[in-house]
Amino acid sequence: MPDKIADNKYEGLNINSSMNVAKCIAIISVIMAHSRNTDYYFYSNVTERIGAIGVITFLIIAGYYFNVEKYGVKSFFKNKITSIVVPWVFTGTILFLIGHNFNFQDWMKWIVGHETYLYYLSMLMLCYLFLSFFNKKTYLVLFVLLNLASLLATSFGVFDYLFFKYFKVVEINNYLNVFNWIGFFSIGILLKNNLKNIMVFLKRNIIIITATYILSLIIGFYLEPAYAGYFSKLAIPLELLGVIFIFSLSTITWLNNKFVHNIAELTFAIYLTHFLTFPIRKFLIHTPIMEFINPFIFLGFNCALLLIGRSFSEKINLENWYCLLLGIRIDKVKKNIKKLNYNNSPSHG
Repeated sequence: MPDKIADNKYEGLNINSSMNVAKCIAIISVIMAHSRNTDYYFYSNVTERIGAIGVITFLIIAGYYFNVEKYGVKSFFKNKITSIVVPWVFTGTILFLIGHNFNFQDWMKWIVGHETYLYYLSMLMLCYLFLSFFNKKTYLVLFVLLNLASLLATSFGVFDYLFFKYFKVVEINNYLNVFNWIGFFSIGILLKNNLKNIMVFLKRNIIIITATYILSLIIGFYLEPAYAGYFSKLAIPLELLGVIFIFSLSTITWLNNKFVHNIAELTFAIYLTHFLTFPIRKFLIHTPIMEFINPFIFLGFNCALLLIGRSFSEKINLENWYCLLLGIRIDKVKKNIKKLNYNNSPSHG
């Protein structure tokens, strides 16, 4: 009987809700990656490791929800132009103009993600493109293997040596190498039919997973203290452990609440605009411990700005434009408004 009660407890796990929680944790990781202080040695190494799991988590989630077969390639990408490309170019241009004089070539490099945070969106769109045509299981497994091989080659400097030093063709930007990312997206697709069972396993073993990840961060520092980013020699095992850690945390019941889900709906807009909140760092306390707290402050401030802006745009009847340009989806809001109007109409009131 106790086993049946325990099983019922885990059967109530809602995957969509857990994915929302995972998005919130992942965006904190991204903010930590971009706001971290590099002067604390051990703590800087740890925050660099943690900061390298957010984008990977987003790619896996994007793969899990990838549904090109539902709409067809043309309609799918038409939607992505509206929901991703437009806010990507708009917010990216604003950030570019804040720190640079306009130059078309430099602007294009910035938007594509050459040495900027926007590389993720270029890689995401390429993942969508590749997997729209090569989405059979054989291809998915191949992409995972290519991703592993590419990361290993990158971490040991093989590409830099071949293309830059040996052939003297061009210096490789590892962030814009799609084969350093496409395997994670493919993993998300491969998980579609088994994610519920995996999440139940992660929920049952959350304490062990958490302890293992914390221990791995400590060991990783002693094995590789100088660099702990996406392309370190320990990147593959520690990033996969980090993603497992995030997904295990996403099963925590008390995190499954309206507040977290509201933040989850803003994560794309937060990704696009979080650099605009960094000027408040001058008002924050800077100690090693605060390196793990300040990202939450940046997140809260970012959410507040987005919601205030949305409220103002609604009052001047520009909410649709505001949400479009900042990457905020309002489909659910529209449905709720329609439902409310329907229930309050004379014939239904």
